Amino acid sequence: MRGDINPRVSLFSDAPPNEREQLFVQKIEQCCILFDFAMDPLSDLKYKEVKRAALNEIVDFITHNKGVITEPIYPEVTRMVNMSYLLCMRVSCITIYKEAVPFSMHLETLA
Repeated sequence: MRGDINPRVSLFSDAPPNEREQLFVQKIEQCCILFDFAMDPLSDLKYKEVKRAALNEIVDFITHNKGVITEPIYPEVTRMVNMSYLLCMRVSCITIYKEAVPFSMHLETLA
Protein backbone atom coordinates (compact mmCIF):
# COMPACT_ATOMS: atom_id res chain seq x y z
CA MET A 1 0.00 0.00 0.00
CA ARG A 2 1.23 3.48 -0.86
CA GLY A 3 0.79 6.03 1.89
CA ASP A 4 2.72 8.63 -0.08
CA ILE A 5 0.11 9.07 -2.84
CA ASN A 6 -3.08 10.94 -2.05
CA PRO A 7 -6.13 9.77 -4.02
CA ARG A 8 -8.09 12.81 -2.81
CA VAL A 9 -6.16 15.53 -4.66
CA SER A 10 -8.69 17.86 -6.29
CA LEU A 11 -9.43 18.03 -9.97
CA PHE A 12 -8.23 21.10 -11.86
CA SER A 13 -11.84 21.85 -12.78
CA ASP A 14 -12.80 21.96 -9.08
CA ALA A 15 -9.93 24.25 -8.02
CA PRO A 16 -10.11 28.04 -8.08
CA PRO A 17 -7.68 29.58 -10.59
CA ASN A 18 -5.38 30.93 -7.85
CA GLU A 19 -4.86 27.40 -6.47
CA ARG A 20 -4.21 25.57 -9.75
CA GLU A 21 -0.45 26.09 -9.78
CA GLN A 22 -0.09 24.44 -6.35
CA LEU A 23 -2.49 21.69 -7.46
CA PHE A 24 -0.33 21.18 -10.56
CA VAL A 25 2.70 20.68 -8.29
CA GLN A 26 0.77 18.19 -6.14
CA LYS A 27 -0.21 16.17 -9.21
CA ILE A 28 3.39 16.17 -10.46
CA GLU A 29 4.51 14.96 -7.02
CA GLN A 30 2.02 12.09 -7.31
CA CYS A 31 3.51 11.22 -10.67
CA CYS A 32 6.98 10.97 -9.08
CA ILE A 33 5.92 7.90 -7.12
CA LEU A 34 7.49 4.84 -8.72
CA PHE A 35 5.73 1.50 -8.97
CA ASP A 36 7.09 -1.91 -9.86
CA PHE A 37 5.16 -3.06 -12.90
CA ALA A 38 7.60 -5.82 -13.83
CA MET A 39 7.93 -7.86 -10.65
CA ASP A 40 4.44 -7.34 -9.25
CA PRO A 41 2.06 -5.79 -11.81
CA LEU A 42 -1.04 -6.43 -9.69
CA SER A 43 0.16 -4.68 -6.54
CA ASP A 44 -0.95 -1.16 -5.64
CA LEU A 45 -3.59 -1.09 -8.38
CA LYS A 46 -5.58 1.68 -6.71
CA TYR A 47 -2.53 3.93 -6.47
CA LYS A 48 -1.36 3.09 -9.98
CA GLU A 49 -4.79 4.22 -11.17
CA VAL A 50 -4.50 7.45 -9.16
CA LYS A 51 -1.13 8.13 -10.80
CA ARG A 52 -2.51 7.34 -14.27
CA ALA A 53 -5.46 9.68 -13.71
CA ALA A 54 -3.12 12.45 -12.48
CA LEU A 55 -0.92 12.07 -15.58
CA ASN A 56 -3.97 12.20 -17.85
CA GLU A 57 -5.32 15.26 -16.07
CA ILE A 58 -1.95 17.03 -16.33
CA VAL A 59 -1.80 16.35 -20.08
CA ASP A 60 -5.38 17.54 -20.52
CA PHE A 61 -4.75 20.67 -18.43
CA ILE A 62 -1.61 21.59 -20.39
CA THR A 63 -3.31 20.89 -23.72
CA HIS A 64 -6.37 23.04 -23.09
CA ASN A 65 -4.90 25.97 -21.13
CA LYS A 66 -2.27 28.56 -21.97
CA GLY A 67 0.42 29.75 -19.60
CA VAL A 68 0.04 26.93 -17.09
CA ILE A 69 3.68 25.90 -17.16
CA THR A 70 5.10 28.62 -14.97
CA GLU A 71 8.57 28.99 -13.51
CA PRO A 72 7.77 27.08 -10.27
CA ILE A 73 6.52 24.15 -12.37
CA TYR A 74 9.80 23.57 -14.26
CA PRO A 75 11.83 22.06 -11.39
CA GLU A 76 8.94 19.74 -10.49
CA VAL A 77 8.49 18.53 -14.06
CA THR A 78 12.25 18.07 -14.39
CA ARG A 79 12.31 15.96 -11.22
CA MET A 80 9.40 13.84 -12.46
CA VAL A 81 11.03 13.22 -15.85
CA ASN A 82 14.39 12.45 -14.22
CA MET A 83 12.85 9.89 -11.89
CA SER A 84 11.08 8.13 -14.75
CA TYR A 85 14.16 8.31 -16.98
CA LEU A 86 16.46 6.94 -14.29
CA LEU A 87 14.06 4.08 -13.59
CA CYS A 88 13.96 3.22 -17.30
CA MET A 89 17.73 3.39 -17.51
CA ARG A 90 18.11 1.13 -14.47
CA VAL A 91 15.71 -1.44 -15.91
CA SER A 92 17.40 -1.23 -19.33
CA CYS A 93 20.83 -1.71 -17.81
CA ILE A 94 19.67 -4.74 -15.85
CA THR A 95 18.07 -6.22 -18.98
CA ILE A 96 21.17 -5.57 -21.08
CA TYR A 97 23.38 -7.08 -18.37
CA LYS A 98 21.25 -10.20 -18.12
CA GLU A 99 21.27 -10.62 -21.90
CA ALA A 100 25.01 -9.96 -22.25
CA VAL A 101 26.24 -12.15 -19.40
CA PRO A 102 25.68 -15.90 -19.80
CA PHE A 103 23.55 -17.57 -17.15
CA SER A 104 26.53 -19.69 -15.99
CA MET A 105 28.37 -16.49 -15.04
CA HIS A 106 25.38 -15.42 -12.93
CA LEU A 107 25.65 -18.73 -11.06
CA GLU A 108 29.40 -18.25 -10.52
CA THR A 109 28.79 -14.86 -8.88
CA LEU A 110 26.33 -16.46 -6.48
CA ALA A 111 28.79 -19.17 -5.39
